[in-house]
Amino acid sequence: MSRFWAEFRALWIKELKLEWKQRYAFFGLLLYVGCTVIVVGLAFQRQMNPLSWNILFWIILLFVAINAVAKSFMTESPSQQRYLYTLAGPSAVMLTKILYNTLLLGVIGTLGFTLFSLIGGVKIEELNLFILIVWVVAWKLAANLTLVSAIASRAENRITLMAVLGFPLTVPVLLTGIRI
Repeated sequence: MSRFWAEFRALWIKELKLEWKQRYAFFGLLLYVGCTVIVVGLAFQRQMNPLSWNILFWIILLFVAINAVAKSFMTESPSQQRYLYTLAGPSAVMLTKILYNTLLLGVIGTLGFTLFSLIGGVKIEELNLFILIVWVVAWKLAANLTLVSAIASRAENRITLMAVLGFPLTVPVLLTGIRI
Protein backbone atom coordinates (compact mmCIF):
# COMPACT_ATOMS: atom_id res chain seq x y z
CA MET A 1 0.00 0.00 0.00
CA SER A 2 2.88 2.40 0.63
CA ARG A 3 3.95 2.05 -3.01
CA PHE A 4 0.49 3.20 -4.09
CA TRP A 5 0.74 6.36 -1.96
CA ALA A 6 4.27 7.06 -3.18
CA GLU A 7 3.01 6.81 -6.77
CA PHE A 8 0.01 8.98 -5.90
CA ARG A 9 2.24 11.61 -4.28
CA ALA A 10 4.60 11.70 -7.27
CA LEU A 11 1.69 12.00 -9.71
CA TRP A 12 0.04 14.71 -7.59
CA ILE A 13 3.26 16.74 -7.62
CA LYS A 14 3.49 16.20 -11.39
CA GLU A 15 -0.06 17.52 -11.88
CA LEU A 16 0.61 20.59 -9.73
CA LYS A 17 3.87 21.34 -11.55
CA LEU A 18 2.17 20.97 -14.93
CA GLU A 19 -0.63 23.30 -13.86
CA TRP A 20 1.88 25.82 -12.56
CA LYS A 21 3.85 25.60 -15.78
CA GLN A 22 0.68 26.01 -17.83
CA ARG A 23 -1.17 28.36 -15.49
CA TYR A 24 -2.60 30.15 -18.51
CA ALA A 25 -5.05 27.23 -18.78
CA PHE A 26 -6.29 27.83 -15.23
CA PHE A 27 -6.58 31.56 -15.80
CA GLY A 28 -8.30 30.84 -19.11
CA LEU A 29 -10.93 28.84 -17.22
CA LEU A 30 -11.33 31.70 -14.75
CA LEU A 31 -11.71 34.13 -17.64
CA TYR A 32 -14.32 31.84 -19.21
CA VAL A 33 -16.29 31.67 -15.94
CA GLY A 34 -15.95 35.40 -15.34
CA CYS A 35 -17.09 36.38 -18.82
CA THR A 36 -19.98 33.92 -18.83
CA VAL A 37 -21.19 35.03 -15.40
CA ILE A 38 -20.91 38.71 -16.28
CA VAL A 39 -22.76 38.29 -19.59
CA VAL A 40 -25.54 36.27 -17.94
CA GLY A 41 -25.74 38.72 -15.04
CA LEU A 42 -25.94 41.73 -17.33
CA ALA A 43 -28.46 40.05 -19.60
CA PHE A 44 -30.85 39.48 -16.69
CA GLN A 45 -29.99 42.78 -14.95
CA ARG A 46 -30.71 41.49 -11.43
CA GLN A 47 -34.18 40.29 -12.43
CA MET A 48 -33.27 36.65 -12.05
CA ASN A 49 -35.40 34.46 -9.83
CA PRO A 50 -33.60 31.92 -7.59
CA LEU A 51 -34.53 28.91 -9.73
CA SER A 52 -33.18 30.49 -12.93
CA TRP A 53 -30.04 31.57 -11.09
CA ASN A 54 -29.56 28.02 -9.79
CA ILE A 55 -30.01 26.39 -13.19
CA LEU A 56 -27.71 28.85 -14.95
CA PHE A 57 -25.04 28.41 -12.28
CA TRP A 58 -24.96 24.62 -12.73
CA ILE A 59 -24.94 24.90 -16.52
CA ILE A 60 -21.97 27.27 -16.35
CA LEU A 61 -20.21 24.84 -14.01
CA LEU A 62 -20.91 21.99 -16.44
CA PHE A 63 -19.28 23.79 -19.35
CA VAL A 64 -16.30 24.71 -17.22
CA ALA A 65 -16.02 21.10 -16.07
CA ILE A 66 -16.03 19.79 -19.62
CA ASN A 67 -13.34 22.27 -20.66
CA ALA A 68 -11.22 21.62 -17.57
CA VAL A 69 -11.47 17.85 -17.31
CA ALA A 70 -11.36 17.03 -21.01
CA LYS A 71 -7.65 17.72 -21.01
CA SER A 72 -6.97 15.07 -18.35
CA PHE A 73 -5.94 12.39 -20.80
CA MET A 74 -6.39 14.18 -24.11
CA THR A 75 -3.20 16.23 -23.82
CA GLU A 76 -0.98 13.21 -23.26
CA SER A 77 0.30 11.33 -26.28
CA PRO A 78 0.04 7.52 -26.31
CA SER A 79 3.79 7.27 -25.66
CA GLN A 80 3.49 9.61 -22.66
CA GLN A 81 0.63 7.49 -21.32
CA ARG A 82 2.66 4.28 -21.71
CA TYR A 83 5.58 5.87 -19.90
CA LEU A 84 3.28 7.09 -17.14
CA TYR A 85 1.89 3.59 -16.63
CA THR A 86 5.39 2.13 -16.37
CA LEU A 87 6.04 4.49 -13.45
CA ALA A 88 2.70 4.16 -11.65
CA GLY A 89 -0.26 1.84 -11.53
CA PRO A 90 -3.56 2.72 -13.21
CA SER A 91 -5.40 3.16 -9.91
CA ALA A 92 -2.86 5.76 -8.73
CA VAL A 93 -3.13 7.58 -12.07
CA MET A 94 -6.93 7.63 -11.99
CA LEU A 95 -7.18 8.66 -8.32
CA THR A 96 -4.68 11.45 -8.86
CA LYS A 97 -6.49 12.81 -11.89
CA ILE A 98 -9.93 12.56 -10.25
CA LEU A 99 -8.79 14.33 -7.06
CA TYR A 100 -6.86 16.96 -9.00
CA ASN A 101 -9.86 17.67 -11.24
CA THR A 102 -12.08 17.81 -8.13
CA LEU A 103 -9.78 20.43 -6.63
CA LEU A 104 -9.74 22.39 -9.88
CA LEU A 105 -13.52 22.30 -10.34
CA GLY A 106 -14.16 23.00 -6.66
CA VAL A 107 -12.00 26.11 -6.68
CA ILE A 108 -13.41 27.36 -9.95
CA GLY A 109 -16.97 26.52 -8.85
CA THR A 110 -16.54 28.38 -5.58
CA LEU A 111 -15.06 31.42 -7.32
CA GLY A 112 -17.77 31.28 -9.99
CA PHE A 113 -20.45 31.01 -7.33
CA THR A 114 -19.04 34.04 -5.50
CA LEU A 115 -19.00 36.15 -8.65
CA PHE A 116 -22.37 34.90 -9.83
CA SER A 117 -24.04 35.60 -6.49
CA LEU A 118 -22.62 39.14 -6.51
CA ILE A 119 -23.73 39.87 -10.06
CA GLY A 120 -26.95 37.81 -10.05
CA GLY A 121 -28.20 39.40 -6.86
CA VAL A 122 -29.58 36.16 -5.41
CA LYS A 123 -28.99 35.50 -1.72
CA ILE A 124 -28.27 31.93 -0.61
CA GLU A 125 -29.88 31.07 2.74
CA GLU A 126 -27.57 28.15 3.60
CA LEU A 127 -24.26 29.38 2.23
CA ASN A 128 -22.07 26.66 3.78
CA LEU A 129 -24.41 23.93 2.56
CA PHE A 130 -24.41 25.36 -0.96
CA ILE A 131 -20.62 25.51 -1.09
CA LEU A 132 -20.48 21.92 0.17
CA ILE A 133 -22.88 20.94 -2.63
CA VAL A 134 -20.66 22.75 -5.15
CA TRP A 135 -17.68 20.65 -3.99
CA VAL A 136 -19.67 17.38 -4.01
CA VAL A 137 -20.95 18.08 -7.52
CA ALA A 138 -17.41 19.06 -8.56
CA TRP A 139 -16.20 15.70 -7.25
CA LYS A 140 -18.93 13.78 -9.12
CA LEU A 141 -18.35 15.70 -12.36
CA ALA A 142 -14.59 15.25 -12.02
CA ALA A 143 -14.95 11.51 -11.44
CA ASN A 144 -17.39 10.98 -14.31
CA LEU A 145 -15.64 13.17 -16.83
CA THR A 146 -12.15 11.92 -15.92
CA LEU A 147 -13.23 8.35 -16.58
CA VAL A 148 -14.89 9.39 -19.83
CA SER A 149 -11.76 11.32 -20.81
CA ALA A 150 -9.65 8.22 -20.16
CA ILE A 151 -11.90 6.13 -22.41
CA ALA A 152 -12.20 8.78 -25.13
CA SER A 153 -8.46 9.45 -25.25
CA ARG A 154 -7.94 6.06 -26.91
CA ALA A 155 -10.54 6.65 -29.63
CA GLU A 156 -10.30 8.24 -33.05
CA ASN A 157 -12.90 10.99 -32.60
CA ARG A 158 -12.17 11.95 -28.99
CA ILE A 159 -14.31 15.02 -28.49
CA THR A 160 -17.45 13.47 -29.99
CA LEU A 161 -17.04 10.30 -27.96
CA MET A 162 -16.52 12.32 -24.80
CA ALA A 163 -19.74 14.25 -25.43
CA VAL A 164 -21.72 11.08 -26.18
CA LEU A 165 -20.41 9.19 -23.16
CA GLY A 166 -20.44 12.17 -20.81
CA PHE A 167 -24.00 13.33 -21.40
CA PRO A 168 -25.83 10.48 -19.62
CA LEU A 169 -23.35 10.66 -16.74
CA THR A 170 -23.50 14.41 -16.14
CA VAL A 171 -27.25 15.02 -16.43
CA PRO A 172 -28.19 13.16 -13.20
CA VAL A 173 -25.39 14.93 -11.30
CA LEU A 174 -26.57 18.34 -12.48
CA LEU A 175 -30.22 17.58 -11.76
CA THR A 176 -29.27 16.49 -8.25
CA GLY A 177 -27.30 19.70 -7.73
CA ILE A 178 -30.23 21.78 -8.96
CA ARG A 179 -32.74 19.96 -6.74
CA ILE A 180 -30.63 20.16 -3.60
